[in-house]
Amino acid sequence: MNYLVGGATLVNFPVIWVVARFLGVAGPTPFSELKGALRPPTVVPPGASESNAFTASLDVAKHLQLLQVAGEDTDEATWSLGPRLEGEVGGEGLEFSDADRFGELCRKAFFKSEIEAIETEEKPSDVAVGLAWLTSRDPREPLATVFENGPNEELRNSNLLEHTANNREQWLAFRRWAIDLGFATELGDRLHPDVVPATTWAVREMAGGRVPANEFVKRIVVAVPVLDGGLIARYVEEQLGVPRGLGDAVAGPLLYHTILRLEAGKMVELHRGDDADGTVAFAVHGTRVPIDGVTVLESSNAS
Repeated sequence: MNYLVGGATLVNFPVIWVVARFLGVAGPTPFSELKGALRPPTVVPPGASESNAFTASLDVAKHLQLLQVAGEDTDEATWSLGPRLEGEVGGEGLEFSDADRFGELCRKAFFKSEIEAIETEEKPSDVAVGLAWLTSRDPREPLATVFENGPNEELRNSNLLEHTANNREQWLAFRRWAIDLGFATELGDRLHPDVVPATTWAVREMAGGRVPANEFVKRIVVAVPVLDGGLIARYVEEQLGVPRGLGDAVAGPLLYHTILRLEAGKMVELHRGDDADGTVAFAVHGTRVPIDGVTVLESSNAS
């Protein structure tokens, strides 16, 4: 599925979160009641277009199996939590009651859908291709938030315009996806690649203790497959012919600086110079920087 075309450009993950929390408490709910509660006529006048962020978000949430619907597509169709959220309602309440946790569940659902597409010889979505391109960039060079002020030229030069955002509306939608899924932050008129939110959750799910750097990076990349060496990144590089510029290195500057930020946040401790068998060489600003081992600190596993 492509998300940067048609009504899907309006999708909004905060809307999905609100709907999911409502359904997690109320249980299965007919669409008419769901719309009445979350899109009431006092806010949205009767007769307003049904092509909106609410309906677009429901459609995408259904595709990602975050939500599910029983019955025909009418006001009486019943919506409920999908298989990728059902297990997140515990005896003491919702396990996705905070935005960060819900963002991680959305990210997992998105990547599961993308991996399934590639493994069945389909192509990844336009958002996935865009994220692979975004994470290949030097984090010291943020992008303009306005499509015509740089992103258009970069995507054209990479021959990616037909595979991801190719106009102002699609670029706006892609920026929302990148931010909501934990791959970018906006400061002023600049969009900064930032995968700390995505990688933080991957580290929290690791057992504490020391591992070779190559094993640590592999675990990160399996969880976040648009990063260097990941399945989606490899697809864009090999099938779409867009090199990541790593040379004989394993990973690039964004992943390197992300790991440094995880170390600064006391989530990991890096080791250099004593474990050549597990060394990862990072291509960073024209040179190769090695890391030999990584200790995942026990405190990072706290939820």
